[in-house]
This record gives sequence, structure tokens and C-alpha cells, in this order.
Amino acid sequence: MSVMSSLVDIFASPSKAFTERKENGKVFLPLMLILGLSVFQLWLYFDKVDYDYYIDYSVSQSAEDMTPAQIEQTRDALSSIPKTGLMSAAMGSAAVMTLILFLLLAVYLIVVSNVRNDELTFGQCFSLIVWSHFVMIVSILIGIVGILLADSNQIPLEIARGLSLQNLLSLAEPADNTFKIWSNLDLSSAVWANILLAIGYKQFTNSSMTASLIIGFIPTTIIMTLVVMWAL
Repeated sequence: MSVMSSLVDIFASPSKAFTERKENGKVFLPLMLILGLSVFQLWLYFDKVDYDYYIDYSVSQSAEDMTPAQIEQTRDALSSIPKTGLMSAAMGSAAVMTLILFLLLAVYLIVVSNVRNDELTFGQCFSLIVWSHFVMIVSILIGIVGILLADSNQIPLEIARGLSLQNLLSLAEPADNTFKIWSNLDLSSAVWANILLAIGYKQFTNSSMTASLIIGFIPTTIIMTLVVMWAL
């Protein structure tokens, strides 16, 4: 029941949730919910999307950097992969990459903790990362609803990124360089989760909120800088 209450408190009273998790850092349930919903969302997307549309749309995302021959070659290569094969690869990659990202962020936190002498264990750091990023399920669930409510089977993959600025505000067209930036800037993982991480770090270490916010937002700042460089 303590874990179940923390699933609610992380939204309603994050300080309380992190106080509980400092003493009992169980992460299995929130981690499985994040991974399970991510995988289900992709299964639902590929189950509903028109595969030919998906291939054309995917190729168009990189078409400006390719010759016509390369575009056709890429389209043929994707078309040769069965839909179930690409679906399985996407689902597996989503789960594995999310887990790897969480582990890398936990490594980042343990390094910061050691430099600052905050005396966190790796288990505490991993717990901080998983619990702070549990709010990602809001974006995932909004994406699932978007897929279910789509009025055709020609669904851009960006609809699955429920709280991305692109999905919320339609800031750019797919051909624009900034489209990738807004599509990757998800408010749940890039903003909300980092604020929660700062709250959690403060609760775990008694650090100042200013220092905790800086620690929380450094990874996202680096990642978004790389995304901008890649997109532009």
C-alpha cells in the first residue's frame, strides 16, 4: 500500500512521496507501468496505422538530406520489413532505451552525489529517477487516447508523444527543421519530471532547491542541445 500511495502522491504531494521512497525505494511497479504502457502504446500505434503511410512518413522525415535514389532505396528497405517485425523492434527498443536512459541518469546522479558528498547510494539514485519520471505515463496515456480517437489510419507517430510541444501546439510542419525539436520536447519528461527530480533530490539530501533544480535540469539541457544541433 505504501508503493500504491506513492503512485498517487507523486502527482498530488511529491515531497511526501519522496519522503516515503527515501526509506523504501521500491521501483518495480512504477518502472513496469512506464515500460508496459510505452510498449502497449507502440503496439496500438502499429496495429492501427496504415503501414504504407508509416513508411512514406518515416522516409519524408529524412528526405531533405537524401537523393531521390536514396529515398527510394530507403523506402524499399523499410517496405521489405514485415509490419510485425518493425512493431516488435520498436516495442523492444522503447523498453530497452528507456531502461538504459534511466540507468544513465542514475549514474549521473551518483556522480553528482559523490562530488557534492551527498552520500546517496546507486539504489537511491535509480529510485529518484524512476519515481520522478513516473509522470511520463500522463504523456503516454494522452498519446494512447490520441491514437484511439484518430479518425483515420494515417497517423503520424508524433501523436503518440502526448505532451510534446509539437503535439500540443502544432508549432511546425514535418518538413521544418524545428519540427524534430518541438516533437522531442515533451513537457512530462523534459520539465515535469525534472522538477520532481529536484524535489526528490532535495528530500533525499537536504540540498537547497536551487542546487537541486540545477542538478535536475542539467541532463535535459544537454540532451535538448544535442537535439537542436541534430535538427538544425
